[in-house]
Amino acid sequence: MLALLIALGCTGKDSVDVDSGSATDDSSEPQQDDVSPRLSDALAYCYEHTTGDTFYQWSLTVVYDDPQGLDNVPSSFHMVEVYKSDNLVTDIELLACDTNSGNCLGSFKADAYDVLCPGAADDYEFKIIVTDYDGNEGSATVAGYEAVNSQGDPKE
Repeated sequence: MLALLIALGCTGKDSVDVDSGSATDDSSEPQQDDVSPRLSDALAYCYEHTTGDTFYQWSLTVVYDDPQGLDNVPSSFHMVEVYKSDNLVTDIELLACDTNSGNCLGSFKADAYDVLCPGAADDYEFKIIVTDYDGNEGSATVAGYEAVNSQGDPKE
């Protein structure tokens, strides 16, 4: 991770596109600093939940690292903002984070917040925000997609 940050500093790029892992010059994303959580490997996907009641569900995952240590991030109440056509659809205190592994996850029923699936999954962008105990925020924005199962395997 440190090598990636050094490489970005050397190229003069401001952020990393978590969808492809390529550097981008997007000034709308927060710039990295030495105190905020850093997010990677973000996913937002919906799938048909079929155990018990059948419904469509969104699942979100992200991995974080924090310069002050993984345990400097609370284990719950991290935000997810959902956008459609650059308009905020909803914001939810959703993610729970494991302070031992740095993995965060959360899920919600698609109809609970009018974040439609199936057929419209790729219309949504998800901004995942992790805040540490010091109030420093790290964020990643990722496009939603429809999966064939709860593991996030893309529907073809």
